[in-house]
This record gives sequence, structure tokens and C-alpha cells, in this order.
Amino acid sequence: MLKKFLAKPIIIFGSSREGRLTQEILNIYNITPLCYIDNHKDKIGVILNDVEIKSVDYIKTIDDYIILIPSLYYKDMYKQLMDMKISKSNIANIDIYYKPLMLFDIPYKIKFYFFMHKYFLKHK
Repeated sequence: MLKKFLAKPIIIFGSSREGRLTQEILNIYNITPLCYIDNHKDKIGVILNDVEIKSVDYIKTIDDYIILIPSLYYKDMYKQLMDMKISKSNIANIDIYYKPLMLFDIPYKIKFYFFMHKYFLKHK
């Protein structure tokens, strides 16, 4: 899977705290996301750590990519992508790693890093 990430542009769905932490982790693996996509119109065009936030509709303009959805609203975002007829093969399921964050009494950022690294290591 990590080879898959290196071969295709990465798009992060959501520019919230989890999205920014995902970018930090991708940077550790020398992966620079193509962009963020977000449903909030006021965020479109904003640059976060040299990566632009674009409208969700942007994904209709490119052919091959992987979308990461690091959000509590994963199911809603996933449904939105399915309604847009985005192929499941273009969506990386990190939801199963994200949900357990509520189980541990350690700082949030550490928990998120742990589960995202676990995801990338599992999918090398």
C-alpha cells in the first residue's frame, strides 16, 4: 500500500486537525499530498503547510489518486464520495485505525500518530 501511495497523488479529505496531522505523518514518509479537499467554502484556496485546500469537486478533474479520510465523519464523507461515483479503489480506509482513538487516555496527537503510523506500516 505504501508503494501505492508513492505511485499516486494523495488527497486528504478534510483540513481539520486530523487532516493536518495526516499531512505531518505523510511528510515523515516523504510523501507530499497533492491537496486537501473540503466541503467548507470558506476554506477553499487556503494554503496549509504548502498544500492548497480545494473543493471536493476538484477530484472530478483528475484521473488517478488516493483519498485519505482522517475524520470522525468518515462515514458521511465516504458516502459523499460514493454518491459522486468515486471508485472505492481511490479511497484508503483509515477509519478502522481512527475509531480506537477514544479508547486510550493519552494525548490526542500521540494517539493519532500511533494509529496513522500503524496504518502506513501495515500497508507497506
